[in-house]
Amino acid sequence: MTAIQTSSIRTILVALIAILICVPAVLHASPYSDAVNALNPDAYYRGDEGSGAPQDTTANGHHMDNYFTNTYAGGPTAGDGLPGMDAANGAYQFTGPQVARSGEGATQYLPALGQDPRTVIAWVNLDTDRATLGGAHNIWQWGLDFGGANTFTAWSLFIETGWDPGTNAATGFDAATLNIQGRQIQALDTPINVGDWHMIAIGFEGDGTAPLGDAMIWIDGALQTNIVQDTVAVPNTGGTNGPALGFRLGQAVGGFGANARVDHVSVHTEKLSGVAIQGLWDAANIPEPASCALLGIAALLLGSMRRRA
Repeated sequence: MTAIQTSSIRTILVALIAILICVPAVLHASPYSDAVNALNPDAYYRGDEGSGAPQDTTANGHHMDNYFTNTYAGGPTAGDGLPGMDAANGAYQFTGPQVARSGEGATQYLPALGQDPRTVIAWVNLDTDRATLGGAHNIWQWGLDFGGANTFTAWSLFIETGWDPGTNAATGFDAATLNIQGRQIQALDTPINVGDWHMIAIGFEGDGTAPLGDAMIWIDGALQTNIVQDTVAVPNTGGTNGPALGFRLGQAVGGFGANARVDHVSVHTEKLSGVAIQGLWDAANIPEPASCALLGIAALLLGSMRRRA
């Protein structure tokens, strides 16, 4: 085989690799959104409205209202420009006690009650740390527990100061924290630092016994194993009163708001598998068309240089 033939074969192989990698990105402007929709979420808030209340992009119509500031952040959006994300779209911007909510006092609440299975996935980027905010960042909340004269947010994702039970001291970084009526699971594997986008997924099996340990946290596709948790059972927050509080982004009932951007929030009334969540993270990293074009040009230049040699 001649040197020219060898060079040509190498060029073809590089071009084929470029095609295999790039075709999905060319066909889909947002591989991540396509991957979310393939999981049939009960609600999906993509953050691309530009103004007004967050809109559910599924056919279920769980649209939000009372987004108090109608503020949307421009780029960079979720993933700091990860190629599989919607690079041109915005994000929900929270700068204090603002809230967006779906189904409060209405019939359009999301259907998971109490101890039912669920998964919520949100991309989060803190603008200040917990100490500067003066309280935990409230990212999302789902459902109320009716406890006598008091009501409590049943399921909440906070970004809270990490706490090391071994040393009984703060870890020095903020951590993703699932709070269920004051009972917590906290993930200490991955610090949530100011200015970094993270895909945070909370999943719950809902097998009837509902120990808090059934809830799991994934960050950037990876299951968190360094977990601090209470040992009590999750309260059954469904009851006969129903979920008077629907699904919220931002300030919790009686709690702090957030100083953060939140994007691509998907809500599922099932516990997604770790494989499915890893698949979403992988989709966020599919090369964008521009990257594919550069790869193709590189292949052509490589072939041209080898022929000249």
